[in-house]
Formats: sequence, structure tokens, C-alpha cells
Amino acid sequence: MRSKANEDCIGVDGFDILFNAMKFGSEDCRALFTDTATLARLKNEAYDLMITDIFFPCDVLLAHYLNIPFIGLTTSREYPVFRKKLSYNPETFFGATDKMTFMQRVLNVFQHFLFSHILPPNLFEDFIKIQRDFNINPDTYLPYMMGKAVLWLSYSDLSLDYPQPSMPNYVPVGGMALRAAKVLDTELEEFVQGSNDHGVIVFSLGSKIGTLGNSQMTESLAKVFSRLQQRVIWRHDGDEPINLGSNTKIMKWIPQNDLLGHSKTRLFIGHGGLNGVYEALYHEVPMILIPLIAPDQWDNAARVVSKGMGLQLDSKMITEENLSEAIFEVLSKRYQEKVSHYSAILRDLPPAKERAIFWIEHVLKFGDEHLRAHVFELNFIQYYLIDVGLFLILLAAVLIYILRYIFGLCCSVCKRGFRRNDNSQYIKND
Repeated sequence: MRSKANEDCIGVDGFDILFNAMKFGSEDCRALFTDTATLARLKNEAYDLMITDIFFPCDVLLAHYLNIPFIGLTTSREYPVFRKKLSYNPETFFGATDKMTFMQRVLNVFQHFLFSHILPPNLFEDFIKIQRDFNINPDTYLPYMMGKAVLWLSYSDLSLDYPQPSMPNYVPVGGMALRAAKVLDTELEEFVQGSNDHGVIVFSLGSKIGTLGNSQMTESLAKVFSRLQQRVIWRHDGDEPINLGSNTKIMKWIPQNDLLGHSKTRLFIGHGGLNGVYEALYHEVPMILIPLIAPDQWDNAARVVSKGMGLQLDSKMITEENLSEAIFEVLSKRYQEKVSHYSAILRDLPPAKERAIFWIEHVLKFGDEHLRAHVFELNFIQYYLIDVGLFLILLAAVLIYILRYIFGLCCSVCKRGFRRNDNSQYIKND
């Protein structure tokens, strides 16, 4: 009926998405660096700082080209360039929690080396060519250049993420875009109020997916919704399903935050996008998440499941039965209690906007030398203490050899002593 956190590494589809995205991004990046007029104008502006989402490393190249510091803004928990404890910190795009089984820890190590050491040269291949073609620190490994961010503003926080060690220049600002719900328009408000005490369910798979593209699945969803006591508001940009019930309202666009903040909203069914998850968490709405495209959606779903705020369903395995079961289960009291608990934690934390503003102003005043560890100055062998391990093994081998030599020497001396004693006794007897 339900799917917990995905125990496998990122699939083939996820890799295709990543590589295709990087391909398109690199084409735009090359166009930028061949536009000499724009580059000259950017240099003349003499900017003090760049704030950018560096999923595409083009802005990192631009910051180094302009010789200005940059802040990495990320909607992911962490980028592969981060170094962390693999025993309890799940790798990005892994879909695991901080309570991993033995095999998950094995896969986590594999995933870490894949994303940190094996994949980057191929994933960033086109950007590395741009780096060399335009002589932007050509001798520096591109992921290391990403690691030179003076500050990381990560859209995460203690209410949704797992406890983990971090550097001083890593600042969680989860919920920075959250806001109070606004009043719904008259038509939508009347529909919501018509649900009486049963409440409403909000169903949206994000702004990028207007329809599932599967008519059979669409009809199955409509049939399940039609049997519910709750009313359903469904963001759907396609043909109206034949099985659409009178309790279901289809809209091409919905005021998602305002609906989630309404007192009659009982459940949010979404795709696991971070913004939607935070909106549901902030407004204390339990969730059913159906990850579809972006690999981080599985990570977000895993966190929601691990904290007891909802369930995850596999988009390829959804049936009328397991969707109905999931809806009835998440509408139970325990999921509401959990999401209310973590929502209270989120609201109790210092405002994310204030944290972001403070640290941006701080690095503008004082730079980042006192915040950023020099981990990126260590090579692979130094960071993983391979040289230290080999030295200790060699030292232990030398000590064992010396001890064995001394022991053997002592044994030889003792044997010669015993022989002399035996010979002396023999001569006396004669």
C-alpha cells in the first residue's frame, strides 16, 4: 500500500535528467562567455558579491571570471562537494533517512564516491571545457571552485532535515519563502466551506506537471476522489476525467499556499517539491508524496515519511486501492499530531530571512576566512587519511619486524646458552 524511503540509488531516469539539464545549461553558459559586450558590462559594474543557485556551475565560473566572492543558494540539502559522515548522513538524491540499514550504508558510500569523485568529471564535462576555453582558473578542479563559496544558504532546517554536523559557512534557511495564507476568492471559498466538517484535500503535482499524461491513471484518481467524504481541489491542466465526482474541483492553477493555510484543509497530495513540502509543514497539513521527476523529490519524501508526517507512493505502482488506503491512513490523528509538532519547531526557530540577511552582511564585512574550512585544499588521499593509514600500517609492519627480529635474536641467545650448559654438564660427567 505504501512505499517508504527508496532504498536504491538514483535510477537511470534520474541520471538522464541530470545530464540533459547540464547539457542545456552548458549551451547557455557558452553563449554568455562568447558575449563579450555583456561580460565587459558585468566587469565594469564592479559587483561586491554574487548570490546564485549553483546547481549549474556556470555562475561559479562567472564569479571566478569577475573575481568576486559568491554565495551558493541551494534548494537541495547538500551538494556532492560537501564532505560528511557517511555512517548517518544520507547522500543527496539517495532517498534514504539517517537511520540506514547495513546495505543502505554500503549504497550510501557508493553513492558518495559516485557523486563526489566519479560523476563530476562527466557531469560537468561541458562546463570544464568552457573553463579551459576561457582560461578561468584552468588548473583548478571545477567542484573545488564550487566549494569556494563564501557562504551556503540551504533551504533546509531542523524541522525537516536530519541532525548533522556542518561548517560555520553552511546556514540553513528553510522556510525563507513561507508566508501567511491569504483569503480565497469567493468561488473557491464557497467550495471549501461546502465541505463542512469533512474538510478538503489539495492535490497538485507542481507547476511543471499540468497533467499526468496517463488517461487511465487520471480516471483512477478521479474515481478514488469521487468516493471520498472530503472535497478535493485538483490542479489539472487537461481534459476533464469522465469519472470526476461532484466533490472534486479541477483548476489549471491553484493558490496552493492559501489553500494549505485554510482551516478546512486536511491533506496535501503532492510530488515532493521542497516548496510544497514546506508550505504543508508550515500550515500543519499531513502529506502523501508521489515523487516524479527531480531526484531530490525522493529525498524530501523520505524525510516526511521518517518524521511521521505522511506517506510516499510510487508513481508507477499507484492503484485505486493503495491510494484509497493511503488517504484514509494519513487522515488519521497520528499524522496530524506529527506534522503539528514539526510545524511548531519550524515556527519556533529564528526567522530564516533574518538569518540569511545577517550572514550575507557578515561576509560582506569580514570575508569568509574565519568561516570556511580548508577542506578543499586537501586531496583525495589526504582527506580520507589514506596516507596516514598507509604510514601507520608501514610503521606497524616495521615494529612487528623489529620485535620479531629481537625475539628471534633472544631465542638464538637462549638456545646457545642452553647448549653451553648441556656441554659443560657432559664434560663434568666425563
